[in-house]
Amino acid sequence: MQYEVDQFGIKVILVEPGIIKTNFPDNILKATRASDPASPYSELLQRRINRVKPMFENGTAPEEVAKVILKAITSITPELRYLVGSDANSLTEKRKSMPERKFLEFMSQNILGSGNQFQ
Repeated sequence: MQYEVDQFGIKVILVEPGIIKTNFPDNILKATRASDPASPYSELLQRRINRVKPMFENGTAPEEVAKVILKAITSITPELRYLVGSDANSLTEKRKSMPERKFLEFMSQNILGSGNQFQ
C-alpha cells in the first residue's frame, strides 16, 4: 500500500506487536460443541488455550505498544514497520530464516504446545 499512496503524501506505518500482556485467553469465545469433551476438537481447543495463556501472562506490556505508536505518529520521518516485543523481533527473524512451509510447521507446533515457545 505504501507504494501506491506515497505519491499523495500519505505515509503507511505498520505497528506489529508480538504477544501483549492482556486477558485475551480468558475472553476466548468457544464454540459449544468444541467445548464438549466428546468433540474431536475439545482436546485441541484446550491444548491451544493452555499453551497461549502463559504467553499472554508473560507478554509485552500494553504501554510499550502505546509508546511505539506515539513514537511512530509523532516522527517527522517514520519507519514503515515497527516491531514491538522481543517475540515479534525473534519471530520476524525466524520467518526470514526458513521457507514458508517450515515456518507454518514451527508456528503450529508452538501454538499447539508440542514445541518450544519461540525458540
